[in-house]
Amino acid sequence: SIDGASAGSATSSPALHRRVDVSSLDNDVQTHMELKYDVGVEKKVRVWIEAVLGKPLPAGDDLLAQLKDGVVLCELLNALVKHCDGTAAAAAPPVSKKIYTGKIAFQQMQNINNYLEACRAAPFSFKELDLFETLDLFNRKEPVRVLSHLTTLAKRAAALPGYGGPAIGDVKGERNLFSATLVDSAGSAVSDIQRDGEGEPLTDDEAGMVAWINSHITASGGGDDGVELLHIDGAGDDLEPLPPIANLRGHIRTGVVLVRLLESCMRIHVPFYHLEPHTIFDCMQNATIALKTIATQCFETL
Repeated sequence: SIDGASAGSATSSPALHRRVDVSSLDNDVQTHMELKYDVGVEKKVRVWIEAVLGKPLPAGDDLLAQLKDGVVLCELLNALVKHCDGTAAAAAPPVSKKIYTGKIAFQQMQNINNYLEACRAAPFSFKELDLFETLDLFNRKEPVRVLSHLTTLAKRAAALPGYGGPAIGDVKGERNLFSATLVDSAGSAVSDIQRDGEGEPLTDDEAGMVAWINSHITASGGGDDGVELLHIDGAGDDLEPLPPIANLRGHIRTGVVLVRLLESCMRIHVPFYHLEPHTIFDCMQNATIALKTIATQCFETL
């Protein structure tokens, strides 16, 4: 990456050099967290919760949406204790004398707070490291942390003296979407994406679009009118032309062609994209950056 000062020497005309601020650390972190969220583990946690409660959760929403009001969490903890009949654990007080079932946000967050307080107390005795914050669930700030806590709760409940309730399925073999995007050094997953559509015939419209894209991305400097741009990853290096594409599927799915096309057509410098993506996550970031660039430019124009 380079800063605006090094990119600013590309041309003397401000109109031909508008640097787009499309980088968002918060969005990148959120995307990364969502990728790490394991849907396979979520399914096993859902099955376990339903077995402990003895009733199905409402269909439709994802698990975290159904836990957001804290009601299911409070009911879950109370049910776990009841599965320890005849032991000291069974004598533990309920999570709360009153579980709020309304739609008021404060009361829903109070349910979550009550649940977390009960987790800290006997018989579960959770340390802070194994808990989550109220907003991690209510605002989905840390979905992975919430899911991890629930798997820990299931294992801790199974270890309680006299526990005879359901056990959670094995979650060790599950892979989240983020781990699935990690590939070997050769970038095999990205190569598979780029081969999509190879050898398939193009319609006349597709052939025309491919020719138009190639006229922009294969020209040195990225444009038809001789205006040179700088590659933002290269600390001032001239923008190298890209190889021509042959179709509108695999050859543009890495996002590199989309970003380069925007740089050429809009006469802008797009910051912080992956010129040589090695993972699917890199490709997704490129596509997101391209969309943000379009939105930013349209907003500026309006």
